[in-house]
Amino acid sequence: MNVMGTSPIIAFFDVDETLIRTKSMFSFLRFLGQHGLAKDTEETIDRLYSLSESGVDRSEINRLYWMSYRGLDAEDIRSAARRWLDEARGADREFLIAVTMKRLRAHQQSGHRIALVSGSGIDILQPLTSLIGADFTLATRLKELDGRYTGEIALPVMIGEGKAQAASTLAVQLKAELRNCFAYGDHISDLPLLNIVGHPVAVGEEGALGDHARGLGWLVLSTREFSTAGAAA
Repeated sequence: MNVMGTSPIIAFFDVDETLIRTKSMFSFLRFLGQHGLAKDTEETIDRLYSLSESGVDRSEINRLYWMSYRGLDAEDIRSAARRWLDEARGADREFLIAVTMKRLRAHQQSGHRIALVSGSGIDILQPLTSLIGADFTLATRLKELDGRYTGEIALPVMIGEGKAQAASTLAVQLKAELRNCFAYGDHISDLPLLNIVGHPVAVGEEGALGDHARGLGWLVLSTREFSTAGAAA
């Protein structure tokens, strides 16, 4: 996995269904509802899934999702994120996807910087960032007013081109050459991120991204390998 060069090397990882076997945004919102920290969460989730199935654009679903956080106390949410991660890991021994965790650990051993790149919220993902020892979290940031979320998000919107924009900005800041960097994603919407690096990797053999990756000769990782949560230790 060593790549020649003196500039830093960054390994960018999408999160949901790339590093973890769940959609963190929906899993976390359900957790908030179960613990009385947010109202009508199941109704919100059902509505967003219905919109997705009817073909509504991902960016619009993302916007509607974050509007459901309007008025919630930011510190309460950050605290809940730690409890959510502990609960999710306890309930699913394969919460962390073994094959990508092995790649992540190999990158760390090679001295590469690790950046999580996700449409999920930075406040939701911060405990995961700490758990796996990632260096950066490029994720959705919610605007706050007097300690409460407004329901609006700060740019860039971390979907598609937004992920690529955030990754490119980090590479410039670190003086890293993207042709030497790696990126991992599981969905066709991750293509803008995968396209900007020299070493794109598709996670999961099925779906449009897997087909696209094989057509270009990219590495495709199978997620059929299971491991315990100890992969993050």
